[in-house]
Amino acid sequence: MAKTKPRRYWVGEAPLKCDACSGPIIDEFSDASNGGIWGCFCPRCVVKYRLSFGLGRGQQYTKQSDDKWLKTKG
Repeated sequence: MAKTKPRRYWVGEAPLKCDACSGPIIDEFSDASNGGIWGCFCPRCVVKYRLSFGLGRGQQYTKQSDDKWLKTKG
């Protein structure tokens, strides 16, 4: 029987705006590195800056119906 990974959630206050473009964070954001500087980015900036996910690169979080932010990538 395969083990299921534990669900991981963002701890603390979720960001209200993107650190790159200052646009609002609505239902998804990424905590990632943009050339060595870490920040919280909206989906549009993730594409614009070609950010990636994984150990040492970043994580993506998606807002759930209970208002918790579930880690969905990385």
